[in-house]
Amino acid sequence: MSHLVDTAYYGGHNHSPGVEYESVSSLGSPPSSELEKPLERPGWFARLVDTWLYEFLAILFSIACMGGVAVILIIYDGEPQPSFAYGVTLNALISLLGTVSKSSLIFVIGECMGQLKWVWFYTAEKSRHQRLEHMQYFDSASRGPLGSLLIILRHRGVSFVSLGALIIIVALLFDPFMQQIIKYPLREIDTVNGTNAAAQRAYALLPETLQDSVPTIIYTGMWGSDFEVEPTCPSGNCTWPSFESVGMCSRCEDITTQVKFDNCNGTMDTTETGTPQPIWCDIVLPQGNYIGDTYRAVTNLNINSVQWSLDFPAHMVWVPDYQISAGSNETYAGIQNPLVVVAYAQLGLVHDTNETDTPAFDPAAALRITNVTQCAMSLCTRTYDIAVSDGIPTINVSAPTFGKVFDNPRNTGYSCWRPGNDSSPVDITQLTNTSYADPNEFAFCPTGSGDYRLFEYFEGEIRSYNRTSGSAGRWINNEEKFNQGALGNTNLRPRVPLVERIGAAGLEFVMDNVAASFTKAGLVASTATVAGTVRTAEVYVHVEWWWLILPAALVVLGTVFWLLTMAINRHQRLRLWKSSVLALLFHGLDSVPQYEEQDRFATASKMDQTAQSLPVKLDISDQRKGFMLHRA
Repeated sequence: MSHLVDTAYYGGHNHSPGVEYESVSSLGSPPSSELEKPLERPGWFARLVDTWLYEFLAILFSIACMGGVAVILIIYDGEPQPSFAYGVTLNALISLLGTVSKSSLIFVIGECMGQLKWVWFYTAEKSRHQRLEHMQYFDSASRGPLGSLLIILRHRGVSFVSLGALIIIVALLFDPFMQQIIKYPLREIDTVNGTNAAAQRAYALLPETLQDSVPTIIYTGMWGSDFEVEPTCPSGNCTWPSFESVGMCSRCEDITTQVKFDNCNGTMDTTETGTPQPIWCDIVLPQGNYIGDTYRAVTNLNINSVQWSLDFPAHMVWVPDYQISAGSNETYAGIQNPLVVVAYAQLGLVHDTNETDTPAFDPAAALRITNVTQCAMSLCTRTYDIAVSDGIPTINVSAPTFGKVFDNPRNTGYSCWRPGNDSSPVDITQLTNTSYADPNEFAFCPTGSGDYRLFEYFEGEIRSYNRTSGSAGRWINNEEKFNQGALGNTNLRPRVPLVERIGAAGLEFVMDNVAASFTKAGLVASTATVAGTVRTAEVYVHVEWWWLILPAALVVLGTVFWLLTMAINRHQRLRLWKSSVLALLFHGLDSVPQYEEQDRFATASKMDQTAQSLPVKLDISDQRKGFMLHRA
């Protein structure tokens, strides 16, 4: 009969490790009384089977796989979704490592529970016996979650093996938790930094380089509304650094309290047949004039036996000053030496003139100045902050920086412009036959045909006809109106629609729009652009680390369970049989109970029923000099 050699036995007999016994006989079959000859096996086999080396390698492999998962997650967290060879995904790689880690862990836990089975039947209390059915509970628990649940219920969770059973049950959540670790949200990233995202920028605003004529630009500003130049953004989401650009700006002020009537001269014919003589009254501004002459509001006064009559400019627009030279020091609305100054005045009746005062009638006393607004327009630079989000551009501009006019150092007789008050030299170079510029300083010089000639487009008036009866004693506005040309200047066409537009919308609104129209024309004509950053949607890896807590905790808890099992087994000085089936065959029950029924153990259910009432204990057998399950 063969003898089992167990090299992990800490007490008992000293056989050679890693040795089996083979019968020797000259006839080929060993006699019963002859000793058996040992068969040599490799030493590494004994070291693997009879020690915890297998389990050590398995738990080390499980920890290494879990560490590999952590390293991969750290590497790819926040990175774009990777693409591996052969279509392997990051989720598949994490799932593979997680499955291998769990499988190695479950193997170790199963082996530990198999060894704890023998510890359960071999306790320090020599007189204590356990029911044989626990052998089945331990075996089922090492095989899966259901058996683990049963042993927890049987032991009420107080035995050490219940910890291993709990690990096997909770390991059911291992794979789902691993699948939840990685998410793939979208984010916007900078993908291109070049000319694909471009915003127009103007270093100069020269009339001769504009695509549209100056009249077209002005009229578009007077009646138009869209003056933005949208940037180019291929993705619909772009950003640009702040940049400066040249344009046209205006600034207005209310000067009503600073304006008055003056120099009302003329004679009035009081006869019925007399020819009415106009009485001229000047509207005096704080500064400026009308094309070389002080602007005068023309009033016509007639008298006869029936009624007095008066007509006057109820709404008028004119240019007090324009194209101020470098040698001047004029300032309008806070702008020094602007390109053009435009004024708008509105006159009305005082409504308290008595007809008894007619012979000494004073138009200045009959009329009142309702409102006078003055706007200055000039070149300027502004800082642009542009962004495009979901295809919708957002353009924010800073307050304008007005500049100064200086003489062209390369073409005497013409003026140049630059932003700010810097007086340092500029490197003016000739761009066209009539224009010079230094783009680095936003300095440029329009000359000759490049004159803006803004003063030609802001003149006009609407006159109002008023009358009173001889007995009424007050002036009455009958709302009868007729239009007149450009303030007595026969060389200019009437501007009645312009005056109506300004009267309805306001001079400040119209001037801002005209300035914006010039700015747009300059941007469209410019070949300079500012490169922006294109932002595109990208799928990236987002790691939700808290999902990794359970898998990592199971690996740690399994390692602790293995270490404690080794310590318990060493304390009990038991051999390492673990979950070996052969251990049950060689160290089974010492004697099977005898029953009258011959098929008492023919079925598993009958064996299980018998085991429930059969107390046994693992102990050393005196007959065999080894371990055996002994009945009570």
